Amino acid sequence: MYVANHSGEVLDFLQKTNPWNDTKSPTEGQGLSVILMDWEMPVMDGLAAVNRIRQLQGDSTLKGHVPATAVTANVKQQQISIAINAGMDDVVSKPFSVPGLLDRMKALIGTLPPWILVRILNVSGSS
Repeated sequence: MYVANHSGEVLDFLQKTNPWNDTKSPTEGQGLSVILMDWEMPVMDGLAAVNRIRQLQGDSTLKGHVPATAVTANVKQQQISIAINAGMDDVVSKPFSVPGLLDRMKALIGTLPPWILVRILNVSGSS
């Protein structure tokens, strides 16, 4: 799990992940299953950031599709359409429940890596 303070950090972090297509680096990058990104972020909003991510996919800087979910209070159908058209794969409304978010992530990527479940259990205080 990686937490970015703004979308510029998201784009910088992508360079350290396994989808980054870096033929110069002999090591595998950090695993990346899905990006949860707030629509309204400093430096660059989430929609502009996901658009940039889709450009990086288009020019093969990223290997394959990187799933991205917008997290926002803007959940009218027109706003959801704007997010999807910008390149988001899904939109989750705030506030959200962790079980609901996990269900959406499972639907998006098929399965959750075990470390996500462990991290959620640790955050909730369970073990």
